[in-house]
Amino acid sequence: MNKYKKILSIDIGGTTTKLCLYDNNLNILKSFDSIKTKKGHSLKWLFEYIDANNVKYDCIGIDVPGFYNPTKNILEVAGNLDYKNFNIKKEIKKYTDKEVFILNDANAAALGEYSQIVNKNIKNVLFYIIGTGLGGAVIIDGKLYQGNRGYAGEFGHGYFNDKTSCTCGLDGCIEPLFNATYLTKLINKNYKKSKTLADIKNKNGKIELHHLVNVIKNDEVIKDIFRKALVPIIKHMSIMSYAFDPDVIIIGGGPSGLGKPLLDLIVSEFNRHTAKFISENIKIEIATLKNQAPLLGNVFNIVSNK
Repeated sequence: MNKYKKILSIDIGGTTTKLCLYDNNLNILKSFDSIKTKKGHSLKWLFEYIDANNVKYDCIGIDVPGFYNPTKNILEVAGNLDYKNFNIKKEIKKYTDKEVFILNDANAAALGEYSQIVNKNIKNVLFYIIGTGLGGAVIIDGKLYQGNRGYAGEFGHGYFNDKTSCTCGLDGCIEPLFNATYLTKLINKNYKKSKTLADIKNKNGKIELHHLVNVIKNDEVIKDIFRKALVPIIKHMSIMSYAFDPDVIIIGGGPSGLGKPLLDLIVSEFNRHTAKFISENIKIEIATLKNQAPLLGNVFNIVSNK
């Protein structure tokens, strides 16, 4: 039995921070309201909230966006939060004497999703999370693979083309070409091509991805917009499939809420860009836990490494 009976899980996002108290069997003991994330290297705002709610816990599992180095406990870069060379563990220890376990947010989300399929004899997983940025994670033989310095799974970065600039400081990354913000802008830019989109635009002023849930499956214009937008991530998935030969690819993040119509497009395009002897043995799935995934993943990380 894991020695930590009450685990406080914290998911620091670019806009909001979520907290939840779990037991060591992955059961929720108490949920809390989300709070606004404050940028910069001080986490005083976070622990003021924890103290104000009189939260009692045995350890903390926390996930953060960006390039987290677990060896040095340094968050090298998280552009959306103004984090750079941030010793986040040292900062947390100013406010608590409990043990702290830190993960990159995509890694935490991947472990959360993996906790739901770990008993299905699935050992190798590629995980993509589409949010403000584009993140990912790799699970090999049932274990999270973090690489030499903890940066494995940063699928949104690295040279891809000559046309984009990225919050990581480099030009050419894939992330600006495929994320939830980009998809929303693309839909709004092309809304006149579809009567369905035009009606949504006129009604709401702006089209959000969740507006498309009940219409994407019947609108070929919307499907075509997504089909073209998917090209960068499909190419990435294909290359990664040859590199890692996974059992399953899981797609998470906001756009995954579009469900089966989006999944069908992804599978179709993936099969078109990948040899059949590779693609026919890889299952592609939509993530099931949504915003709960990183919170649960923080806890699974702690209890599975007891």
